[in-house]
Amino acid sequence: MGMRMRTSSATGFSPHFLMFGTNSRIPNDPISENPLSKAIRELELDRINIFREKLRSEAKSSNTVPQFKTNSLVMVLDSNLRKGAIKPKIMPRYVGPFKVISKGEHNVYILEDEEGQRHTIHASRIINFHSRGFIQSGECQVENSNRKAIMKHSANIEGQDKGTEMTQPFKW
Repeated sequence: MGMRMRTSSATGFSPHFLMFGTNSRIPNDPISENPLSKAIRELELDRINIFREKLRSEAKSSNTVPQFKTNSLVMVLDSNLRKGAIKPKIMPRYVGPFKVISKGEHNVYILEDEEGQRHTIHASRIINFHSRGFIQSGECQVENSNRKAIMKHSANIEGQDKGTEMTQPFKW
């Protein structure tokens, strides 16, 4: 033991008691059986079992390979994040959206970006794209749910009133 347990004749207490306010325990000390400690132990065991079950379900879900449907929108993990350079925390982790063209062998997907370029990406770097409704980009708002661009005019164009909407089909 690191602290001496012998009671001092001058103080009437052991150095351990003077330092910590409790008598020290040695490995051979019997553990008192009290109903409160049993109830706490049972509660602890219940929580451990719940946590184990949660870990099992997470392990099962992480072993499954995600499947993406053709023509669905996905995001791709930015490969520049892993190149060893220090990146700020506010940098986006995913780029996109990309359109799924087809699925190849070994969970490889062929994706098309907004410019029409095709990329071959493994499924482990792909996640589903979830629309936030309207995404503002300068004067143009893009609604991802039906892929239409709604142009807000800031001035009178061709005799139209200020603030009118004009719908155009999205690029895809």
